[in-house]
Amino acid sequence: HLLVTSWVLAGDEDCAPFKSNERHWDCCRPVNLTVKKFSNNTKTCVEKLPLPTRQPGDSFTAVKHRVSCLVECVFLENGMLTEDKTLDKDAIKELYSTNDKELAAVVDDAVKDCLDSHKEDIEDSMECKSGGLQFTNCVERAIFTNCPSGYWNSSKECTDFKAKL
Repeated sequence: HLLVTSWVLAGDEDCAPFKSNERHWDCCRPVNLTVKKFSNNTKTCVEKLPLPTRQPGDSFTAVKHRVSCLVECVFLENGMLTEDKTLDKDAIKELYSTNDKELAAVVDDAVKDCLDSHKEDIEDSMECKSGGLQFTNCVERAIFTNCPSGYWNSSKECTDFKAKL
């Protein structure tokens, strides 16, 4: 599940308005856009690079670096990277394409903006520098913050969470 990175990288639990059984991705349904298309090859990467669990004393940076490599593997397995491990813009645009008119403009803008900006978030110290994690986080954030009203859950928790972004 590619988008599982969100909970790993969520940071301080004091910032999250959700109870343990609630999920921020329930606020905007299209945030799960890519999961179905990626699910077939994700298992291979999870077997190669098991998803890290945060233990007391673990460095947030170390966990983020491992998740970055896991996402890079998923992108490789799904043909989202070129031979030199940069994002394949055409493959990514195809992955995120939708016939839903309400959603298409938001998704297209998010993909375009994030393809242009994701490299700024790649840390020099990271082992896996394809930018898959940074791109995914950027797209999820952009879709979430611009979620079409037909997909938005207007609960207090969701509204409060969106206000924090």
